[in-house]
Amino acid sequence: MTAIPAPPRPLPRWRQLVLRVATAAWRLLRSQPPAGYPLTEAGCPTSRHPESLTRELPEADEEWLAAIEAELWPDDEYADDPPEGGR
Repeated sequence: MTAIPAPPRPLPRWRQLVLRVATAAWRLLRSQPPAGYPLTEAGCPTSRHPESLTRELPEADEEWLAAIEAELWPDDEYADDPPEGGR
């Protein structure tokens, strides 16, 4: 005569939460972008709202950025050319 195995115990709450979060993350990583979503040449999703790096700033913003730059880098150490052969 064989013994009847005991029913499995329920998982602890912390382990249920970890499994739920991991499953949701896995599904997000494996999901495909919606139809019509712009893709790069490599097939990666592009940003929905790409920002232009060449756009002109309003005069007030330029003055504000110039004031911050003068405060953070008073000696213009980041305006110098990088050394040859290195960073």
